[in-house]
Amino acid sequence: MQSNKKVLVINDFVNTSHIALNLQQAFLNDQQLNCISLPSALFSNTFNLGKPAMVDLSGYLKASLEQYSHLNFAFDGLLTGYLLNTDQVVLIEQWIRNHPETLIVSDPVMGDNGTLYQSLDRDIIKVYQRMVASSDVMVPNLTEARLLLDLEPDLVMSHEKALELVTRLQKLNQKSVVITSVPINGQALIYGYDHIKDQHFKLAYEAIAGKFYGTGDLFSVALFYQLLKGVSLEEAVHFASENVSVRIMKQKAWKSL
Repeated sequence: MQSNKKVLVINDFVNTSHIALNLQQAFLNDQQLNCISLPSALFSNTFNLGKPAMVDLSGYLKASLEQYSHLNFAFDGLLTGYLLNTDQVVLIEQWIRNHPETLIVSDPVMGDNGTLYQSLDRDIIKVYQRMVASSDVMVPNLTEARLLLDLEPDLVMSHEKALELVTRLQKLNQKSVVITSVPINGQALIYGYDHIKDQHFKLAYEAIAGKFYGTGDLFSVALFYQLLKGVSLEEAVHFASENVSVRIMKQKAWKSL
């Protein structure tokens, strides 16, 4: 039964917002999964509000993973979001080597709309280039996809350029890729490659104007949840996209009150 699934989520915890680890743990708990969450860092606020106070939890991450190994914990899936440094990736790689059957989904949290998130620098790119190499599915947005490939952000896209990005990213992990937030001729698209089916796909969705924080976190965790159920990557992308749309409409309704 789905409720028997045990999953591990590694992401940052932001005190002021229902995003990142806070959001993802709540989502998975709502689905009645046995969710263990590990914060990679504590932040006082989101990056857009200015440079936050921060606590590096690399030591806690290392000790926790060692303890879970000691307890013989096995996880059906591991979802990674924001990671602070390469040391954290090394710890995760070591854990993955001992649990080769675990589904690994990686969201390389770096930026959007053509720029890095405020308070981040380009050193973060090397962190995620290494992390996505261990993933079964990587889930960058368009900006992050280009950064992973050491390309300058470019929001002027075509179908051919999007497919080329997917192909180049797939060489990093030799498995599956999903790129979100791809604008082509006024249409918002998600591009993907499912390595199990050896199949490319794309999905159009309605882009809603405005800033809605946490949508990337929701997309990756909803995708992760569906993949754990055994559905295809394309089906999981449809489900995740629909969940993001529902969240955005709720946020718009709250703002209008």
